Amino acid sequence: MTEPKPIQPFFNQYRYQIKSLCDTYEIGDDQICLINEEGHFLIDGTFLFLFIAFVEPDFLAYMCDRVFELFAHGVAVSDTYLVSAARSRLSSKVLTEISSYEEKSKQ
Repeated sequence: MTEPKPIQPFFNQYRYQIKSLCDTYEIGDDQICLINEEGHFLIDGTFLFLFIAFVEPDFLAYMCDRVFELFAHGVAVSDTYLVSAARSRLSSKVLTEISSYEEKSKQ
């Protein structure tokens, strides 16, 4: 398991985005982050995607791709959903043909 990141750099790096969200959703400074009795930080869910992007920077690119799909096509779904839907709707023969086509096109 990786070493946990300190939380203060998150607030420093994303201070403008956090302020904008606080202003939009009327979140007070005292509601952004709390510390529970066990000493764990509890960040308001409004900042979920910002925090995930801080911890895992590749997530930001993933979210940008999904938002682009949403704007360009009017809908966005996860890769997991696509695979699940394909498995339930397409025959194994069609799935095999798709896989074979993809393999041939990579060569």
